[in-house]
Amino acid sequence: ESESDARVLLQQIFLTNRIENGQCRVEIVAPSDAKNRVAIDYEIRIPQTLRLNMETTFGEIDAEAVSAILTAETISGETILRHLSSDQAGEAKLTSRSGEIRIDGWNAPEGNLTIDTLSGDIAAEGLSCRQAAVSSRSGEVKVVKVQTVADTSFESISCDVTVEGGSVGTRATAKTQGGDVVI
Repeated sequence: ESESDARVLLQQIFLTNRIENGQCRVEIVAPSDAKNRVAIDYEIRIPQTLRLNMETTFGEIDAEAVSAILTAETISGETILRHLSSDQAGEAKLTSRSGEIRIDGWNAPEGNLTIDTLSGDIAAEGLSCRQAAVSSRSGEVKVVKVQTVADTSFESISCDVTVEGGSVGTRATAKTQGGDVVI
């Protein structure tokens, strides 16, 4: 409510980082009543070859030029990923309960990609991976320029599914219960 209140609150907020089971963990420690009064943004630079696990409850995940073999999970926040690549085999999982997932450039020819949101649109352009599964229960799915060599699926329970351009090696499935499928 005042500048002095803000100063007191700021003294109660700490950034922690530690190595845990070979992983670097970065977190904010703040009073439980601070979540409605404080917004904290991280800007972290890491080598592109590192596997990345990102989680947030009410914030946005925004990553650029990191490994495409990663995990990104939000409860209520947008996920934006740009220019990701990896020559490694492995799994990439992007999940959100209530938030849009946007991808621009995903190059992991040996990797498998899973994108899932309960309530949010998915927009992906330039996907190149071994296998992809893209689904939203209550949101539009739009994928442009997809390249896979194995089974690939695109699904929305209540909205449109649009796939524009690309090639799928074995089998592609596109389905919706309450919208249109456009390929």
